[in-house]
Amino acid sequence: MESLPITYTWQVPTLAAWDEVAAQALAKFGNTPIWIFEGNLGAGKTTFIKALARKMGISDLVSSPTFALVQSYLLPNKRELYHFDLYRLESLEQALDIGIEEYFDSGAICWIEWAQIVVSLLPKPYIVVSILPSPDSPLRTVTLTRHE
Repeated sequence: MESLPITYTWQVPTLAAWDEVAAQALAKFGNTPIWIFEGNLGAGKTTFIKALARKMGISDLVSSPTFALVQSYLLPNKRELYHFDLYRLESLEQALDIGIEEYFDSGAICWIEWAQIVVSLLPKPYIVVSILPSPDSPLRTVTLTRHE
């Protein structure tokens, strides 16, 4: 029997509030290595990833790896974190060609923007981060759901 997903939602009213939401999200789901980030262009996916990285102790400049597809970071505990931006991929075969399954199976933390093309490959559990901007304010609604 499949268990129901665990979901938490936060309101992010300002840019400064991202760090607190990141701390709370990591407290709830930090032990889950694979997170996928959903939201339209400009929704705040990379902004949230930067806040999460700061809270995890990454001092490197974090940016979306749009053209490189993947950027790696070393956490203070020497664990690796891979940040993917799969926006430019056109097929599952392209994801397989870059060795995406090896990243997922490595035990490293994997944060993936534009993950729709690889969802069928994701090992469970994984977290879906959905970011929804308010149409008339800087407010963002961030929902994290753990899929078992």
